[in-house]
Amino acid sequence: MLTTSTRKGLRGLFVFLVVALGLATVASAQRRAYIPTDTDGATVSAETVGLCLGNPLCGVDDPENVISETLNRPATLDIPINVLGAVRLRVNLPSDQSNRARAGFVLRDATGLLDLTALDRVTVRTYRDGEVRDEYSDAALIRVNDYGLDRYAFTVRTRQTFDALEIEVAGVVGLATEIQVLWAQITPPPDLTKIFARAPQASATGGTFGVCVGCGVTGLANIVDGSMDTAATADVLLSALGGGVFAQVNYGQPLPANSFTGLFISGEFDLLDLAVLGRFEIQARDGSTVVASASGEDLRVTYRPDGIAWVRFRSPAAFDNVRLRLASLASVDYEVNVHRALTVPVSADFAAEDDEAAYAGLDEAGGQAPPIAAAAPVASAEAVAVELGVPAPNPVAGSARIVVRVAEAGPVRVAAYDALGREVAVLYDGVLSTGERPLRFDGAGLAPGPYVVRASTAGGEAARTVTVSR
Repeated sequence: MLTTSTRKGLRGLFVFLVVALGLATVASAQRRAYIPTDTDGATVSAETVGLCLGNPLCGVDDPENVISETLNRPATLDIPINVLGAVRLRVNLPSDQSNRARAGFVLRDATGLLDLTALDRVTVRTYRDGEVRDEYSDAALIRVNDYGLDRYAFTVRTRQTFDALEIEVAGVVGLATEIQVLWAQITPPPDLTKIFARAPQASATGGTFGVCVGCGVTGLANIVDGSMDTAATADVLLSALGGGVFAQVNYGQPLPANSFTGLFISGEFDLLDLAVLGRFEIQARDGSTVVASASGEDLRVTYRPDGIAWVRFRSPAAFDNVRLRLASLASVDYEVNVHRALTVPVSADFAAEDDEAAYAGLDEAGGQAPPIAAAAPVASAEAVAVELGVPAPNPVAGSARIVVRVAEAGPVRVAAYDALGREVAVLYDGVLSTGERPLRFDGAGLAPGPYVVRASTAGGEAARTVTVSR
């Protein structure tokens, strides 16, 4: 028979193992997340608002626990019964964080009230220099992940850069609320290689197919001129027998399978209307052979603030050119502006939610888009300071070849970084003469996942993403 002390010891061991397993699960699920702590300069503050203001029972107990490296010590948000005020807890971050990050808090429910019905009582805000940047209290915008052990992550997708993160919980008549906040976490957006089709390596052609009266494409060179402000114009007046117009972009280089590919498009129509989108088809082609295509609801659409939409699909096969086909809209004539073509290689486990995050801020005025790597040198009077070629192979299990190109002789540093921004390898650090030099990225000793290879010179930077697989 077990003694009382033995039972207590076993019970304590069981609780320890359960908590350790839960924290390990959280750490695994959030391995890319940044958790701010006081050791890296984060600070915390708390306040009450509304009818909570001045009520001694409203408030936040132990707010400093949120930025402690001990993740299982919570700050407690208390709102007594029949009080309609709210309590707020804010984490001030040691540095600016990216737009398009997924940010929020991991909570533990002490009173059994924290479920999906409570979302209208939770608000997540971001700040910069003391001013509100983003604010979310809509259940459709706040994602809830159940980590087990009564732990829930309430996170949002940020639209602007920020240096502070806040959660507010409001009271409900007839209920006392006690919510425990364990930590804040910020998952940066995916840092993807973006291959724009750009002259002189890339070229654009266009024409009609089938029966299409008064149809045509003009300004094709604008698709590959490197500017989002210019565009080719495709006119569809009247077509029959499946006719229409097409614009085709030849990248001048092979593009890997499992890439998102498409074009930036604008016009006087709503591309989210399937009646419109159903007349659009994007083809990935290897020479003259169509290897993959999508239309209608199989196309993904992300609108920029200026009305230009990124329309794309994921090609399972390798290709070297992309064709946009436009058919008539029920005898209604229309124009389509085609601004640029873009292909993005991704890993096999790349999530759709990451896809939206990757493109939402692309080329926005004043925004901070992720590093953009050109597929070819820019045809302009200004020389490109440094470029990185497409890694091959990618994904990679062993080593990959990456070419660095410089316009002028000088010092160059090429290093690889993991998803948390930590330097994991130096590929080159020295002086390069004008031209290109092949480098070796060794992924054999690295953990599976995405890595950013960044080349830096006095004149600028370039970056590529390499995915290590096993």
